[in-house]
Amino acid sequence: MLNLFKTITILLFVFLSIGLFAQDSTLISSNTRLKVYIDENDIDFDYLRNEVDFVDFVNDPAISDVQIILVEEINGSGGINHSIWFNSKTKKNISDFTLTVSTLLDDTQHQVRSVITNVILRGLMPFFNETSSAEHYQLSLVKKEIDSSTASESIDKWKNWVFKLNSSGGFDIEENKSGYNYSFNLKADKITEKFKINNYLYIYNQEVKYTDIDYVYNYNYKYIFSKVVYSLSDHWSTGLTVYAIQSSYHNKEFAYTISQAIEYNFFPWQESNEHIFTLAYALGYDNMHLYNENYRNLLVERAPLHRIYLTGIAVQPWGDISLQLTGSEYLNDLSLYNISFASDVSFRIYKGLSITLSLVAESIHDQIYIPASEYSVEEIVTGARKLPSNYLVNGSIGLTYQFGSIYNNIVNRRL
Repeated sequence: MLNLFKTITILLFVFLSIGLFAQDSTLISSNTRLKVYIDENDIDFDYLRNEVDFVDFVNDPAISDVQIILVEEINGSGGINHSIWFNSKTKKNISDFTLTVSTLLDDTQHQVRSVITNVILRGLMPFFNETSSAEHYQLSLVKKEIDSSTASESIDKWKNWVFKLNSSGGFDIEENKSGYNYSFNLKADKITEKFKINNYLYIYNQEVKYTDIDYVYNYNYKYIFSKVVYSLSDHWSTGLTVYAIQSSYHNKEFAYTISQAIEYNFFPWQESNEHIFTLAYALGYDNMHLYNENYRNLLVERAPLHRIYLTGIAVQPWGDISLQLTGSEYLNDLSLYNISFASDVSFRIYKGLSITLSLVAESIHDQIYIPASEYSVEEIVTGARKLPSNYLVNGSIGLTYQFGSIYNNIVNRRL
């Protein structure tokens, strides 16, 4: 087994070395065409290559003339705001800039890719003009026809409200068990420059009967959430949140929380597509009615609480990073607290090699809903009830490596 591991390690090292050498050797070849690297996996590259055929799309940002970074944010209508950042790598007389465009919720995939491609095409013009190959092309513009019915619809009858409904159900039948489940959720949001209103309702029920052990697993979950956020300035915001929950898994027959929060963003909110660094503080009140008495021999828990959030998000040419640190505690008993940390990092190490890291860690000392009664074997095995725990840690790591020809503008959709 040890020899096999050594053999695989040596082969992997040789494989990566060949890839790095192959990439370096291709850099010697000269090319007068504009070299473009796009930092986005979800884009339709086949369509883009067909429409933008006057540049070379490369797979390594280190040898590109222009690096394009796409950032997407959901807007108030349920559509998407696309921020397209053009990062100048070799054209020193051209500063970095960002172009934005919005697509609608009901736009087709073709409409979305067409809009994004047109913006990329316009953004590449200043860089393309600096290449020697530009003299072989002639620019022509085609006026887009505007739908008169859409243009005349200037009044929003929904007043910025967007609704989304979803429901599903299913069943499962096996020799030793059978069951069913159903769910329903409703979203109602309104977003303006000053206000953001989010409402959410979710209902889920599941039942599974085990014939061999004569056990019925029941899981019911109901959750309703409402939040109103008001923009005080370019940096300050305040909001009120109310949510209620019923969960057999969490031993909560009915529980609700009300909290008021204040938030400060160290960057202006207009730059949220590039970076966010916020500090928020919330003061609230918890009220829990339990199915079974908790370990404090209570069926009802009422307590004031407060929370603090520190959030950082950055999108850069080297990758992107998202971090959040959260702390909360009950004010009537400071020994009941929770501290959590979550991070997602994507980092480009060298040329085609990138690494992604994800980590969630939580110190849990506020599970006052945990019942005092013993857990049955069936409840533990099926996960019917939340088990007590003082900590939670999960993480993942991934490596991506791409090498080979850095110039490949050919589209082949066969088979």
